Amino acid sequence: MSHLVNTPQQPVSPADWETGFELRHTEAQLPYKEYTGALDLAPTDRRRYRLVRLPNNLTVVCVEDSSSAHAAAALTVNIGSLSDPPEHPGLAHFLEHMLLRGSKRYPRENELSDYVATHAGEYNAATAATDTVYYFHLDNAALEGALDRLACLLVEPLMDAGCTERELNAVHSEFVGGRQDDMRRAHVALCTLANPAHGIARFSVGNRDTLRSEPPKDIREELLRFFHAHYSADLMKLVVVANHPVDTLVEWTVNMFSPVKSKGDTRPDLPFHPLGPDELGRVLRYESLGNNHCVSLVFAIPEIKSSYFADPYGYIISLLDRKDSGSLF
Repeated sequence: MSHLVNTPQQPVSPADWETGFELRHTEAQLPYKEYTGALDLAPTDRRRYRLVRLPNNLTVVCVEDSSSAHAAAALTVNIGSLSDPPEHPGLAHFLEHMLLRGSKRYPRENELSDYVATHAGEYNAATAATDTVYYFHLDNAALEGALDRLACLLVEPLMDAGCTERELNAVHSEFVGGRQDDMRRAHVALCTLANPAHGIARFSVGNRDTLRSEPPKDIREELLRFFHAHYSADLMKLVVVANHPVDTLVEWTVNMFSPVKSKGDTRPDLPFHPLGPDELGRVLRYESLGNNHCVSLVFAIPEIKSSYFADPYGYIISLLDRKDSGSLF
């Protein structure tokens, strides 16, 4: 198995959000920019798409799918465990858990997940090194209420201190469970090879020891500080798919998500690659818990996100995976 380790050394240049965009207004007279150029779609795709940019720089793709039996939405924030403060490893993951614990408009705990479940749907979230994603699907008729509840969590979250201990236990349970997962153990082992000064080498899941503060309200203050410092609309992308008219989807998302605060680019500065000259040419052996046997080759490559459309990653993988004469196999 081969892995390409690609960590941006500097934030990728922003996309051009002026060319091809025109100013529009919702019925409530909220401004937004709509892309009027041609989107790159499959010839057989009959869905209607709308790409818009909110005043706070949050990007939204609305998709009208008249054949869809359910509605779905996914919101990603370009902030993950690499933004954890050194004194609280796992804080980004803990925030993912605590964000769900009510908002000023919908103060009841688990309001969003309960609402989604009540309408034949499912909710989940995940935290990675550079991104955190929140997503759900449910009945089409209930989409407006779900979007409003999600938006309110990003505008005025409560993060009730009364939920802190229980969510700490939930995060700790994930940590304990992960120790029995060979794939997670392999990932952690790989991270130990990185430059210790780079964030990728730090513990990222979190547990009671890294997240507990005395008194418990202190960690809530750390959560709020992290949220207000890093959760910026500029780094958020939202995709909504439903059988509602695309104009309706745009109206809802612009009205609901425009209040999310713009704070600029709050991503961490990553001035060097996690696998520098001192970290290369090393061999790590570890014992699996299950009956798993694997050899992983890790290659350090420069930042390639800015070349996304050229897909250099896929090109390299295709060369490594070739099994014909003269290949690595």
